[in-house]
Amino acid sequence: MKTNLYSITAVTIVGALCLSLGSCSESAELGDGKYTVSLKPHKLSIESTGSTYLKSQTDDDGNFSGYTFECPTGGWQVTYGFKITAEETPWAFKGIPNWIKISPSTGSSSQNIEMVVEANTPTKTERTASITLESTDPEWEYSIPINMTQAAMSPVLYKETQFGNFSSEGETHDCTFSANFTPSIAYEGNDGNWITATIEENGKEYNHLPGYTLNVTTKPNEETTRRTGYVLLQYKGNTVGNCEVCQYGFTPYVSSISKTTLYMDKNGGTSTITYKANFKPTIQCEYMTDWGEASIDTDNSTITVTVQPYSGNGSRRLGYLYMMYKNKKIQTIDIYQYGY
Repeated sequence: MKTNLYSITAVTIVGALCLSLGSCSESAELGDGKYTVSLKPHKLSIESTGSTYLKSQTDDDGNFSGYTFECPTGGWQVTYGFKITAEETPWAFKGIPNWIKISPSTGSSSQNIEMVVEANTPTKTERTASITLESTDPEWEYSIPINMTQAAMSPVLYKETQFGNFSSEGETHDCTFSANFTPSIAYEGNDGNWITATIEENGKEYNHLPGYTLNVTTKPNEETTRRTGYVLLQYKGNTVGNCEVCQYGFTPYVSSISKTTLYMDKNGGTSTITYKANFKPTIQCEYMTDWGEASIDTDNSTITVTVQPYSGNGSRRLGYLYMMYKNKKIQTIDIYQYGY
């Protein structure tokens, strides 16, 4: 590093040199070359314009030797501001890695600059860079080392949107999120594989991180209770975030039926009931074991009831026919048979 001396003595020395040599350039070296006397007031320095990030370093003799700059750990890129003071000194940054952008990276006078530090990908080790701010004036060689350190980064994920409830019929929803890694998918609460999911980059950014779209499809829920599962977003087998998938239970109902009460006389016989329903029912009889039976044709949505003759001498007997869904009674049909 060369240090400039600006004093009357320096000017006198330069004058003496000019007389002895017959001519004089704007700079000359004395002694062992550690000191340069120049007619130009060269100056080059850098300082933060925001919070203090640059930490000054000194050598064993207490002389300034450069700066260190520790990039905070974060899941997004960060922009820092700096002021370069330059007098009679064009300058340039050298040794800039691909994860740091400096704008502008060259100049010829004092100027404010921006340094953008990209988010680190998840890693177990920190990364470093040795950047120098250098004078590009061939008559004044000077450089300021800046040793950059970015801490090891953990996987980070931000959910932008959430799913709504899925219908019992099954459907596809999507949600968006951002992450500093490409997630893999696992599931929780997905017995029967009723959830399937895919991930794709969507070309957007959220929180300065690449954006992703998670597409989730559910199969029809044939149970009458709602169910909940989770899509796990993982990095190297470890779950970083999850998306809850809630699906309504199926609601079976009979929209129309030709008879909810069936009357039969003592002679017995057969009667047909027609219906419309959003499910394929089974049937179950109660109190009709000895005198009646029923069958169902779900393709034609008909129920056939057969009742035996009855000699009840004026009394009547009562049975019940239930339309069932997964062992639950959905519709009741009363069966009356008179003994007269």
